[in-house]
Amino acid sequence: MPDSLVNFFKNLLVVQKQTTKDILSAAQAERTMYDATLQREKEMAKADGLDYSDEELEGIVMKQIENSPARQRRDSAIERLEEALDG
Repeated sequence: MPDSLVNFFKNLLVVQKQTTKDILSAAQAERTMYDATLQREKEMAKADGLDYSDEELEGIVMKQIENSPARQRRDSAIERLEEALDG
């Protein structure tokens, strides 16, 4: 097997392991953020006299999660994996 192919697979393994770690970390962070943010949004809506539905509150929370650092790290990790797969 040529050295370049061996190096490709070695690099791919390293990047795959890091991507898995980053995705799991992001999932945990997002779950924690979701729970805390949903609670905070409910409290703020109640304090402001807003009558948001559960779906509206969840939409607000998901928008915040989509723009979170954890989501950005996850997306960057996936991009690095895609680049490694492209060689």
